[in-house]
Formats: sequence, structure tokens, C-alpha cells
Amino acid sequence: MEQTHEKFGNLVLHVKASTFRILRRFILFLTPAVALTFIGVVGLINPALMDMADEPWVAYLVLGGGILYFIFMIFFVKPYEAAIYEKGLIYKRRGKKWTEISFDNSGVTDMVETTRVSFVPIWRSRNLTIGTQINEPDGTMDEKPNFATRFAHEAMASNTFVRSNTPNFHEFADTIIATQLAHMTKGLTAGNVFEASLSFGENLVLTNGEFVYKKDKRREASVPLKDVSNASLFNNFDGGGSRIRLESKPDESGKTQFLLDAFVDKINNLAILHFAVDLANGRV
Repeated sequence: MEQTHEKFGNLVLHVKASTFRILRRFILFLTPAVALTFIGVVGLINPALMDMADEPWVAYLVLGGGILYFIFMIFFVKPYEAAIYEKGLIYKRRGKKWTEISFDNSGVTDMVETTRVSFVPIWRSRNLTIGTQINEPDGTMDEKPNFATRFAHEAMASNTFVRSNTPNFHEFADTIIATQLAHMTKGLTAGNVFEASLSFGENLVLTNGEFVYKKDKRREASVPLKDVSNASLFNNFDGGGSRIRLESKPDESGKTQFLLDAFVDKINNLAILHFAVDLANGRV
């Protein structure tokens, strides 16, 4: 793996599926292919044994399914890997084609979903989604700093990373979030954070020192960044979307209130949201 990418800078992390992992996937795909082929061959040799005497064509159909499954396995069970650089990442999941994603026009959503039975958590799954802008952003990077890059939400391509398609998934996901945060907040300070334009998805943006909440593309509420002490995101137990909460600074009695408590389809760049609030409060 190249230590330097011509567009994305220096290598931060390289992950690649191990031989054991590929072999395990190969065996997993091979099992149904072998089973179908075995049933088809036996059906051709002794149709009565497979209860195919009255319908001998079924044996050919099953055998053909086994062969097709085997061909499918050869084409789709391929080594997969990814490399994270300072300004973006590249990855491939089959063949030799690499997909490139720039941090300059992408939004990262880190989601942990919990499966519950009678409110008792029994399973947790994590997935990392990176939405990338299809059309080019207005202007050039020389005309505006990284933290002010904005993108059109209606023209996004989605790239999802989970344990099944990403080696060392949790390390990969954590590194993506940290590296994108470092790149997108480069040059962002306690002094200019109140002038920054940051997008956190279709429902929430920060512009000119104000969080603007939108629902159905209409402005519903605005909250001054200077009044926000904390930001938190809660997943809905009944599925679908989340709730974003912006908490006020403590009053004279030490009490706080939610300046915004609203539904969002999803929140992008949550780490950047926390960073901006911490900057405004002098915590970083």
C-alpha cells in the first residue's frame, strides 16, 4: 500500500482482510454450492433416491443452481481492503477497482443499533455510513477553508461499512472519525467557530453562529451556538431516526434546559458537532 496518496496525503491506516477471513467466507459460500451440486448429481444418477423419478428435469435445475452458485462465489468472494489517508480514503471490495472518498465533501454517520427483547438489550451492531457529494461543491478549496465546505444533500452517494465488509472494523471506524475530524476542523478556532458553516445532515446546520433546525426543508428553529453547553444524540427505540438535543448552559441555580429537542432522520459528523460546541465553550 502506498504511504502517500496524490490527492489525500499521508497514510494513516491500512486494513486488509486476512487469508483466514477470506477462506472462511469462501467456505461459507461453498457450502450451499456443494450441497446443490451433490443433490443434482445424485438426482441424475438415481432419480428415485431424490424423489425425482417423475420429474427428472429437477435434477438438472438443481445441478445448474449449484454450478451458478460456485461461479458467483468465484467472482464475489475476493480480498477486500481499505486505506485511510489524511484527507480521504480508498477501498475495494472485489476485483481491482478502488473507490475514492474525499473528506472535503462527505458526511460520516456512526450508528450503533441495539436489538431489544422487552427492553432488554440482546444484540448491538455498528455501521459507519459515509455520504459523498456526487456533484462538485461550489467554488474551490482555495476560496474557502475546509471547515466551511458545504455540500448538496439531495445529490449524495452512500457508502456503508460494517464488520462483514471491512477488516478490523472498529479500529477502521474510529480512525475514520478521528481523521475526518482533524481534517475538517483544521483552522477552526474558538475565535472563528462563530463564523463557520458546518453541515450535520439535512435537518441541522451551523451557520454564522446559529444552529438551524429544518424539518421537511423548512426552517423550524434556531439556537445560538453561544448558548449551547452540550449536544447529544439519542436513537429512537421504536426505530427510524434519532433525537438531537442541544442543552443550555447552567443558570444561576445550576439547572439546564433543552434549547432544541427534535427529531432528525440522521446526524452526520457528530464528532465535529461536539468539537464545535467544545470550542465555543473553551473546553479545547
